[in-house]
Amino acid sequence: MKEDIFSNGRIEGEIIILSYKDNKINAKMVHNKVIVIDSLPINLLPLIFNSNGVIVETGSYMSHAAIFCREVGIPLRRIESALKKFKNKQKIILNW
Repeated sequence: MKEDIFSNGRIEGEIIILSYKDNKINAKMVHNKVIVIDSLPINLLPLIFNSNGVIVETGSYMSHAAIFCREVGIPLRRIESALKKFKNKQKIILNW
């Protein structure tokens, strides 16, 4: 499993798997949850403030998500095949 830490911190909570195509996502849906998504488009960045952390499948240290999360102190990890490894409502703890 290839894993990169884009923003340090402890990720703990219940997983919510999102699709960047879903335009019905709101802040209440992600409140105190860990967002798992393929990649994090700019239009979903405001939702991060309500989450406990983010796990993405794709991206780099210079992606919008990585820079944003580092700046505001929200943990972000890149984990290959995260959408296959995690399930909705699964509880996890990641600490680096």
